[in-house]
Amino acid sequence: MGMKIFPYVNLFGRESMAETRVLSIRGDEVLPDDEYVLLEAYCVDPRCDCKTGWITVLARRREVCVVVLHFRLFPEDNQMRIEFTGPVKAHAERVLEMVSEMLREDKHYFALVKSHYKNTKQEAKRRTKKGEAMPSLKPEDLVLHGVDGRAHRDFIRLN
Repeated sequence: MGMKIFPYVNLFGRESMAETRVLSIRGDEVLPDDEYVLLEAYCVDPRCDCKTGWITVLARRREVCVVVLHFRLFPEDNQMRIEFTGPVKAHAERVLEMVSEMLREDKHYFALVKSHYKNTKQEAKRRTKKGEAMPSLKPEDLVLHGVDGRAHRDFIRLN
């Protein structure tokens, strides 16, 4: 059985909506003007500590998914490895650049991502103890069908 994941916003509702990041892009040479919403999803297996998650980037006005990014946290080194998941759509590389830059510059967002991972794992353990089923998706449910299958990775060091 593969990894099970679930969107953070679906687990924690209003609280997580206030913490959801949005990139407002105007006048970029590559990306169309829009608001790009970063929706996080995390592994919900209470037995594993993989420190992995996904960021689905949605263009709000155009109502399209631009890219799904997969990441792995290395909190002890204050690092995150981030890469595309599946086929890459147009503008995906620019979005990855912008998300990577935001993570480098916005220490609060990196701290939130670490906290969201921890919260998700705690919720999964709580529900398991109570005998409740944890909702889940497979990672491939987030994968986009894009233009080509190029892989791109960016290892982010967050000082």
